[in-house]
Amino acid sequence: MKTQCPSCGQTYDVDVETIGKTVSCANCNANFIAEVMRAPQQQQNSVVLEDTKKMKEYKVLTQKDKWFSGKFDPELLEQAINSYAAQGWRVISAATASFPGLLSSNREEIIIIMERDL
Repeated sequence: MKTQCPSCGQTYDVDVETIGKTVSCANCNANFIAEVMRAPQQQQNSVVLEDTKKMKEYKVLTQKDKWFSGKFDPELLEQAINSYAAQGWRVISAATASFPGLLSSNREEIIIIMERDL
């Protein structure tokens, strides 16, 4: 394992038993607690930035989708999700929405949000 002097930046190879103990830097004579050296911050940020550059495509699946013919059916929903999954889509969110009815009470509709990488 590697540790680093916080005062001068000198790095050392240490045994696992040394981690957490006070050591003296041979370069600047500072005393410090040996900790496992972490990756530099620039490297961590570059990985995050690279990951955020990936483009996504989104699809909204509702009861008005071709799969349902206007009527909700859990089996049809399962078939639709599996069919879209075979095309690379994955469900990222699901919700219901309430719409006012003209002559009756509110009607509830399911909304499924899916995404896939471009």
